[in-house]
Amino acid sequence: MNLSKRYPKIDILYTIGILLVLFGHSHSSDWSTFEGTILQSAIEFVYTFHMPLFFFIAGYLFINSKSIERVGYGKWIKEKSMKLLTPYLVLSIAALVPKYYVEYHTFVKIDYVIEAIFNPRAGVWGHFWFIPVLLLCYALFGIWRVFVTENNKYVMIFIVTVLSIIGYFLPVSIQWLGIKDLLNSCVFFCVGMIVKTLDFKKRRVPYVIKCGIGIVVSIIIFQNVPKNKSTLLLIALIMIYSCWQLAGKIGKSKFALWIGMHNFTIYIYSWPFQAIMMAVCDKIQMKWYVTSFLMSVIGLFGPICLVYTYEKFDRIHNKVFDLILGMK
Repeated sequence: MNLSKRYPKIDILYTIGILLVLFGHSHSSDWSTFEGTILQSAIEFVYTFHMPLFFFIAGYLFINSKSIERVGYGKWIKEKSMKLLTPYLVLSIAALVPKYYVEYHTFVKIDYVIEAIFNPRAGVWGHFWFIPVLLLCYALFGIWRVFVTENNKYVMIFIVTVLSIIGYFLPVSIQWLGIKDLLNSCVFFCVGMIVKTLDFKKRRVPYVIKCGIGIVVSIIIFQNVPKNKSTLLLIALIMIYSCWQLAGKIGKSKFALWIGMHNFTIYIYSWPFQAIMMAVCDKIQMKWYVTSFLMSVIGLFGPICLVYTYEKFDRIHNKVFDLILGMK
């Protein structure tokens, strides 16, 4: 893939996000084994901003994309659906029976299947909730984009941002169809659009200083201020800013760029690798810090080996395999 046609800083940001996701899910299924440790605190902190970061990136890339105008909304959302849902459904179907049997020691019941379909967080892979919610986000903002012109662009962004902020603070707890997660995520999508539209380029303070200050401030708020919707929003925004600065500092590391380019595949296929490693570590009662380390390593390098192997065998490349693997 030609990197000149991409945003290197966004690929680095994807890499940061993927590493945070891997770390956030690298732990035993029994939280009591590491309760009160630094691992628990770190995971809870990472959870406040690692998924908002991906919605920020989505909004950043979305606002200047010409895909909707070029192919039309219908074809555009169909392509998004195919890309996002194909690996989601394939892995969910593949793991449905064995996962249910391991947890309940019986065959799959229809009510479990229904809830897995309509409640993303109750799906076979609960962490995949991000995928259908992101698709819903694209669907809504895609409709909004149809009415955006160069003349009303700023006004339209302002309106949708205000609506997203209102939605974020609405006391909604509906998990079905990902409604709650959608309301919690749209505001970060809007922030991404705002950053790209305003195109901030001035850099008077070094990246590392701004990143460090943001992280320190976020940790202080996280540890000392009561956690409510306002606090969580503030922490997420500060940490997105810090990650943005860190991405600028990392620059054009080829390995980091490669991970960023394959971020979706790594995100999708890290879960099976990590789930197997977690089961093994839990079975032999591994120490929490060893479990966390091993799950982080296998969650990253398992999918990397999968992608690398697939890329080496040109003869098996086709659109179906590309979709299943989440390849761009």
